[in-house]
Amino acid sequence: LVEVIRIATILFTPAMPTLATRLNEQIPLFPEPDKIVWTDASIWGLTKPKLETKKGLPLYPRIDIKEWEDDEMSEEVKNELKEEVAEVKKEEYIKIDDFAKIKLKVAEVIACEKMEKADKLLILKVKVGEEERTIVSGIAEHYAPEDLVGKKVVIVANLKPTKLRGVLSEGMILAASDDEDKIIEVLTLDQVSSGDKVR
Repeated sequence: LVEVIRIATILFTPAMPTLATRLNEQIPLFPEPDKIVWTDASIWGLTKPKLETKKGLPLYPRIDIKEWEDDEMSEEVKNELKEEVAEVKKEEYIKIDDFAKIKLKVAEVIACEKMEKADKLLILKVKVGEEERTIVSGIAEHYAPEDLVGKKVVIVANLKPTKLRGVLSEGMILAASDDEDKIIEVLTLDQVSSGDKVR
C-alpha cells in the first residue's frame, strides 16, 4: 500500500506540487521531496522497509462549499437574500382559512362603457343574482365594451368597495394574463347562473 502511495504521489506532483512535501512529514517516502524523480514512478520497490509514520493534519482539508460561500458573501448580500427568500415564502402559500374569506361569484355583464379620460378603464354594470353592481376594471386595452355585454364573468364579491376616478367599484373581475400583461383574458362561464358561487 505504501508503495502505491509513493507512485501515486509522484504522478500527482505535477498538478499538486506541495503534495510530496506534505506527505513526507507523515510518511518519509522521499529523501528530497522537493526533487521528485518522475521516472521513479515506473520502478516498483523503492520504498524503504519499516518506515516510521507520524499522525498529522489532512494533506488537503475538505472545503465546505456552503461555509466558503457564506464567508465570501458580504453581510449586505446575505441580508438581501434572506429578505428575498422570506418574501418568496410569504407569497408562495396561503392558508385555507385565508382562501375561504374570498367570495367568488358568477356575475352577468348587463352594460359596459369606457370611462372618460381613462384609456385603460371600463365601467361595467353586472348582475349578481338579483343584485346589481358597478365594477371598474382595467381591461379597456384588451376588450371593447360590446365584447363583454351578456358574458358571465367571475368576480370577487366581497372586496371592499373603492372609488376609482370618482366611480364606486363594488368588486373585481377575474382575468388571466401573461407575465408582461400583454395578453389579458377575462374568465367567462356558460353553464352556470348569475349569483352562483365559484369554489
